[in-house]
Amino acid sequence: SNTYFPILSYYFHYISDENNIIFMTLCDAKYPNQVAFTFLEALRKEFLMQFSQEEINRATTYSFNPTFRNKIMSKMDYYNKNQVVDNNISRLKGGVLAFKDEVLQAAGL
Repeated sequence: SNTYFPILSYYFHYISDENNIIFMTLCDAKYPNQVAFTFLEALRKEFLMQFSQEEINRATTYSFNPTFRNKIMSKMDYYNKNQVVDNNISRLKGGVLAFKDEVLQAAGL
């Protein structure tokens, strides 16, 4: 499930999966929710590919930090740099749909 909640000028975004693992991030309130959830889903997939269920069950607090920290940082860097690209794609899709509607209307369809 995807959920977020505000705290002052920030949002906590989190997802949970069938393994009862919760992935959470704190974002500025202006950060796009869709990008935050996409980041968390990418992180979840990467995590589950790297660690077995047995390793996850045996884990202690922060035990994955030494081996997973770099992947987290890499994903954070990617999604922070590419949030504008995602917004531009959404705007482009909206423009294409509006153009299609105008063409159909002009053609009388």
